[in-house]
Amino acid sequence: MKLYHVNNTPNLRRLTPRKPVTSHDAKLKDRPILYLSSSRAYAAAFSFPWTSAEVDLSSYDGGRSWTLTLPAQMRRLVEERRPVSLYTVEVEPTGVVSRVKGVPEYVSGDVLETQSEERYQTAKDCMEQNGLNIQYLGEGNNPLPSMETWYEW
Repeated sequence: MKLYHVNNTPNLRRLTPRKPVTSHDAKLKDRPILYLSSSRAYAAAFSFPWTSAEVDLSSYDGGRSWTLTLPAQMRRLVEERRPVSLYTVEVEPTGVVSRVKGVPEYVSGDVLETQSEERYQTAKDCMEQNGLNIQYLGEGNNPLPSMETWYEW
């Protein structure tokens, strides 16, 4: 199975688990893990630092495509020149990785050998070239929602 991981460090031969800054699962927060994805677009969303309090990563078509929605103020962070690498690893679907329910995401506590590396000059390049849709709120046709609209969601 091919899985993808984004990192700001180039030339990695191995991906090493680290203690996560944030985690979907409280059981994972205190142990070193490695996040991977079966979707290039989903993995590319993590090419710059963000939290779910400020950004939304969603699929509206059952996981075939992904959209990252973020405040317009974050555009500079996404477009600044800061190299990003998308790594590919090959793993057997059992044993080394565990699936995170509801998203194309896997976690591993093992060091994994990289198969390939693709380099990008910016997070925007990484996201766009791997099929991630980027939507900025608060500019153009995507105004920030009013509180009334927010409660209707």
